[in-house]
Amino acid sequence: MDCRFSVLGWLTIIAAAGLLLLTGPAAAASKVPTRAGQQYLEVLQPDGTYKPIFVKGMNLSIAQPGKHPTGYPRDEALYLDWITKIADMNCNVVRVYTIHPPDFYNALYSHNKAHPEKAVWLIQGVWATAPVEYNYLADDYMAEIELNSRNAVNLIHGNADFDERPGWTGGRYKKDVSPWLLAWLVGREWEPDDIEGFHELRPDYTHYEGQNVSCLNGQPIECWFALICDYLVTYEDNNYQTQHPVTFSSWPPTDPLSHTSESNIEDESDVAGYIAEGRVEIFSNDAVNITSKNFTTTQNFKAGVYASYHVYPYWPDFIDNEPAYQDAQDRYGPSTYIGYLKDLKNFYNDRPLLIAEYGLPNGPMPCHLQSDGWHHGGLSEEQVAVDVPRLTEAIYDSGCAGGIVFAWIDEWFKKVWAWAEFYDPWDDRRLWYNLYDAEENYGMEALLPGADGPNCTLSGNLAEWAEVPPRTGECTHDAADGPCIKSVKLMHDEGFLHLAIELENFADWDFAEHGLYVGYDVLGDQRGNSAWPGPLKLGSDRGLEDVISITNGEARLWQTESFRFWESFRMPNSPMMRHGEVQPHILDEEDNRWLWFEPVLETNRRRVGRDGTVYEAQSWNLNPLPRGSLNGGAADSNDMAVWNISPDTGMIEIRMPWILLGFVGPHQMRVIQADPETEANSSEVSTGVGVAIVMANADGSITAAWPGLVDDVVTTSVAGRYAWDEWGEEDITFHSRLKPVYYSMQKLFEGLDVD
Repeated sequence: MDCRFSVLGWLTIIAAAGLLLLTGPAAAASKVPTRAGQQYLEVLQPDGTYKPIFVKGMNLSIAQPGKHPTGYPRDEALYLDWITKIADMNCNVVRVYTIHPPDFYNALYSHNKAHPEKAVWLIQGVWATAPVEYNYLADDYMAEIELNSRNAVNLIHGNADFDERPGWTGGRYKKDVSPWLLAWLVGREWEPDDIEGFHELRPDYTHYEGQNVSCLNGQPIECWFALICDYLVTYEDNNYQTQHPVTFSSWPPTDPLSHTSESNIEDESDVAGYIAEGRVEIFSNDAVNITSKNFTTTQNFKAGVYASYHVYPYWPDFIDNEPAYQDAQDRYGPSTYIGYLKDLKNFYNDRPLLIAEYGLPNGPMPCHLQSDGWHHGGLSEEQVAVDVPRLTEAIYDSGCAGGIVFAWIDEWFKKVWAWAEFYDPWDDRRLWYNLYDAEENYGMEALLPGADGPNCTLSGNLAEWAEVPPRTGECTHDAADGPCIKSVKLMHDEGFLHLAIELENFADWDFAEHGLYVGYDVLGDQRGNSAWPGPLKLGSDRGLEDVISITNGEARLWQTESFRFWESFRMPNSPMMRHGEVQPHILDEEDNRWLWFEPVLETNRRRVGRDGTVYEAQSWNLNPLPRGSLNGGAADSNDMAVWNISPDTGMIEIRMPWILLGFVGPHQMRVIQADPETEANSSEVSTGVGVAIVMANADGSITAAWPGLVDDVVTTSVAGRYAWDEWGEEDITFHSRLKPVYYSMQKLFEGLDVD
């Protein structure tokens, strides 16, 4: 049994308490401005009663393009703008995960003082990540947690002055925002393997008895959470005679429920006879079951404990696969999401259950599919604007204490598992925008390349290309009055390589009888495919890695083996998906003449439940590429669009996302290639991008080619290579706009409250 804080922590609290005894009058009863009620968090009223509040919250993401997640803005006006917009969205709570600069708290203070009718409550996080070697009780680790806890309490009460440290902000905190503090929330999602590691290290640590919060018969990690929560609220109580509700952050992979549909790695090996070696532990999502319900509080601590979970509809798989959840219904129809929420709420019964993160990202590519259509990506902004309110109503109807939407702004530094192994340099992913990375697109406010708006709106607007010189090249065509490629232009920004093709003497804008093919040479030195895909019987003098074909009103992406991002495990009896390894090789011109493929991502691997039920794998074909313009309100508006046709101006425009071209560090022209020695994913610096364009009849006969055609070989080299200077954080330009989900949530939140 270990019931102690660190020595430093106890001495700090004892010293503070002793000072009060020596210098002040008899201690008055602690103030309890907010508390955890039976179902909701509650707010003290002037008459001494408590009023329940349904949390309509916003998670404050703050990393602007080019910035690290710890790149906190030192700009009070920016924070004030954000808080004002959040309040105007009818949110009543803003959550921060960690300590922010004084600018944030000054802005919150100013807004709430100026607009008491739209005051925004604060849920303050105390950041904590897993320690090395799973030792949560290590002295240096505990000292760091305790320091962050003290700093958080002091700054909330306008009584802190500490310096910045690597990864941590600081400053002088003089604004007392404690009147608007709703609750404390410790930590982030905790990985099951980290918890299991601690349990193996300290199986004896099953009892913690604190001054305010205890865990008298729990698992080691539950006792540790109780210790940290107790330290936090005890420090605030002793130093400021004030109490606020407290809990730790959690998520479904460590929830207290058990799911028949979710076997863990070892279970699945036993049930299905699979080989577990080499399998990633992220699929053990029902191995650890922890809960704050094992906490008890003393009579002195009136603020109480609540429960907090991050719950998205698409992960883990048991939210979708569990039979009981598949039968659940929300206001509109089937909803596995509300099925899970009701199950979790039933477990916590009369303890407030806050859904501290939920939401959906927009973007063309889903990285995990969900049966009700609430995918991890693969949704337009308009669809997100419909679906996030529906998830919110499910949170409300299931009896939860509220929900905090994730998140305020899009953040470029984030990464989804499908691309995470490829970014290089790893730390520089913040310097460019990946439309196809769902994690970068959760914001209520979009942050996108282009200083004043999109650099190319895919609307055939010639003015957007007026300053861009045409590429060198000549159109070879089969008839003087036949279709001709008039000009080709390229430009780029932090998100895309933009291409504009002007055609003349052309009328088949549905491409019903003609096809247009755009080839991209990224690697150079004839390292791609020397033959074009589809019906074309043409060669390329440089080799191509990517080709976009436009036929019958659709655009499709074709890639060579050089750029195969993902492939299945080559492990016997294991259909589990792995991250693809891109191997550097040169395709043989004859043997590999037609080896082109359409990229497909296995989003959901095959699963086997504890009862032997098989849940088949699911995949997503990136084709066809989404079409439309970026002119909001236009009939063809589509925020996911990659290409479009504008017959009025005779233009075809393509904004090719860097990642689909194989660029994993476009700011340095870095293209994905494996390290030939380690065979690990790496990159090499490209010399630029070559482009070639072919027009053909349905039978493959050529009607036009650019920049040159010699003996059935398209001479891509004639146009040279499009290259650019390296850019850094200081060079990034971006614009912001509120997404449709902002307005749909604004409308919903206006009328959503405790009955």
